[in-house]
Amino acid sequence: MSSSDIKQKQTNIGRSNSLPNKDNQKTESPGEWPDGTKHYSFNQQEPEEESHGRKRIQSTTSLEARKVAKIIISSQRRAEPYVPEPAQFERHANAWGYLQALVPAYPSGYLKRQSYESSTRTGYLIGRSQNSDFRSNGTFVNGAIVGANQRILLRSGDRIQLTRHTKYDDDHICNLYYRIILPPNFEVGTFQEEYDCRKILGRGNFASVYLATDKETTGEVAVKIINKSRFERRPKMLPSVIQEISILMSLEAHPCIIQIGKVFNEPKYLYLLLEYVRGGELFDYVIKRKKLTELETRFIFLQLFCAIDFLHSRDIAHRDLKPENVLLVDHKTLHVKITDFGLAKMQNGQSPFVSQCGTPDYVAPEILDSTGVRAYGRECDLWSLGVMLYICLCGFPPFNDERAPPPMKEQIKRGLFEFPEPYWTNIAPEGTKDLIRKLLTTDPAQRITAKRALLFYIVI
Repeated sequence: MSSSDIKQKQTNIGRSNSLPNKDNQKTESPGEWPDGTKHYSFNQQEPEEESHGRKRIQSTTSLEARKVAKIIISSQRRAEPYVPEPAQFERHANAWGYLQALVPAYPSGYLKRQSYESSTRTGYLIGRSQNSDFRSNGTFVNGAIVGANQRILLRSGDRIQLTRHTKYDDDHICNLYYRIILPPNFEVGTFQEEYDCRKILGRGNFASVYLATDKETTGEVAVKIINKSRFERRPKMLPSVIQEISILMSLEAHPCIIQIGKVFNEPKYLYLLLEYVRGGELFDYVIKRKKLTELETRFIFLQLFCAIDFLHSRDIAHRDLKPENVLLVDHKTLHVKITDFGLAKMQNGQSPFVSQCGTPDYVAPEILDSTGVRAYGRECDLWSLGVMLYICLCGFPPFNDERAPPPMKEQIKRGLFEFPEPYWTNIAPEGTKDLIRKLLTTDPAQRITAKRALLFYIVI
């Protein structure tokens, strides 16, 4: 074999990893990928058997060549560090935040304000609603999952992930989808810097409510102050507070529901600034009057049925309706607003609530189920309204331990109540009593809804 033959043979082996054959010659046709990188397609025949019985090594086909080229291009691109596009809030004055993509596969975007009032808030909430995130893996913020219909406080620099990491995923791509960036002027002063507390309005198990004045505008607000040290002793309290904030922030304005303003999340205290209502609690109004007229009661409850229908249409149950949680805007107009959403909760689809909560005198029988299979829904609010309607008209509750036996809990579970004389003589038309019966139905599936109660009370 001549030296030229040896060189030719080495060249052919280097190109195709196969022995040279006149019938196995390759023709190269240059091509170009979309990014300008050149590639070559190879046309060849099937390999023939060698004389020693071994198959020749097959050359790379056109499809395999493309795969190889893509891998090379991908590795070259990964080698180049990706620099996220910075926020430019000076060009987007109406943006409350910037969703910065941390991988090139996802676009960045600005989050527009729905109202300019939100620019003064100290935090935003991110969460999943039934109609927004259908991924079974869920939404994650800083590695923690956000359940359906749940909300969490969102701060500048938080990282948002839309799929769960698996061992087959690239850690960088999977875990760092987005970063939320808030405007430089987003942070506000402390509560003490902006407001003066004037007097206490009420105390609860978890918080105190004060009347406060805005130092700049002199506007009055009710501020709910929560000591964070209580979260350490009662860790389940924090999700309840976040739930209250998220529900109030997510709701559109309604004339019969209290509105939330700012939220100050400070190291030791959490401050919830709420709309201040001057007229006080419905409870005090009824106690002072001993009972209300049928006309007064009707006007108040038309508002309450309207507000509860609004909440239920958004899958929200208040779960602690009572006269203490209804505020009067004005005693002359009897305009009322529902407040205290500390036990409120969003219902996820058809999934029932299971926790026992509420105030004993107003709690629905399905919540008192002690068999271990407790499950209830938004209908519990209508039972509470039935108890309230009864009290407003006669001045005392339908269920009471003074009427034992049976004890009050058993009275509620069995729906044992009546309209005793002379207390109910000429108090209300029979239609109003019928509405109370429909509200105090022990079977929640048969209980009247807020929308039907509203229509029923209008026409009777």
